[in-house]
Amino acid sequence: MITSLEFWMYVGKWSLVGAAGFTIILILAKVTKAFQLVRDEEGLFRKPMPLSGWMVMAGFVLAIFLFFIAAAYFGLHQKGMSPSFWTLWLMNFLIFFTLLLFDTFIIDILILVLWHPAFLKLPDMDIHTSIFFHLKTMLFGTVFSFVASFVGSLAAWLIFF
Repeated sequence: MITSLEFWMYVGKWSLVGAAGFTIILILAKVTKAFQLVRDEEGLFRKPMPLSGWMVMAGFVLAIFLFFIAAAYFGLHQKGMSPSFWTLWLMNFLIFFTLLLFDTFIIDILILVLWHPAFLKLPDMDIHTSIFFHLKTMLFGTVFSFVASFVGSLAAWLIFF
């Protein structure tokens, strides 16, 4: 059992850690040109997706699950806290949803669309110029948040609790 203060401290701390980690992953993806393996010139997912693109996407999903496991270990298990599965899932969903909001509104809309910094050398395609392009991804992102936080929470709960 954990208190409501511990609940919100966990969500807040790991949302910040996740936002920092996600930003680092995006910078690395830009520098290594990993985005080009997954997205075409219009900013859409490549069809057909090359094996290297699938590997990049699988690595990203794996990083999400490892993040949930690490957060449960360092943020709860090491401190002797033992939440129920549904509490852990709710905390992880809120963290993931916070990261979705961070990605959509701060990175995608504020930085890529509105600021559109020259040093990033962004082409003028919908993914870099359209606010609506990013807002319509919120539905998929929310569904993915439910599923990914469920699977990540289940793995962490089975390992530590």
